[in-house]
Amino acid sequence: MLSETSPVLVFMACVALATYAQNLTGFAFSLILLGLVSVFHIASVSDTANAVLMFEKYGLSARLAWNWRDEFLSAANQGGSRNPRFTEAYQQFDLSVGYDFNDHLSVTFEAINLTGEDIRIHGRSELQLFRLEDQFARYAIGARYKF
Repeated sequence: MLSETSPVLVFMACVALATYAQNLTGFAFSLILLGLVSVFHIASVSDTANAVLMFEKYGLSARLAWNWRDEFLSAANQGGSRNPRFTEAYQQFDLSVGYDFNDHLSVTFEAINLTGEDIRIHGRSELQLFRLEDQFARYAIGARYKF
């Protein structure tokens, strides 16, 4: 019966329920709503995972981050054709390193998407490729001097 109900009405009911729950508990409205939307499959909410390693000592700071996102529905009715579009699972590694020479001078290095992970968007089948975003690693260096 719930699947026959209009997704807009179910979403509005979720908003009302989340608002009521927030007023009673003080819990974050957006977290309640996100959970309800996921439970009722109103929108595609993908699984994600993140891990970060950090080091800070002797003026050196380093951060290595890994981010992963599972496949998710990115468009349900693209161009009125009623064909869904799915963004495939992908992961990314980021690195930043900084060094403080003294209280005035510091340098930084940053690398985003170290492995050059691409983003693929497909239709009902993985063979129905709609878009391939050929990503690449991006690097930045910086220096700062405080007077």
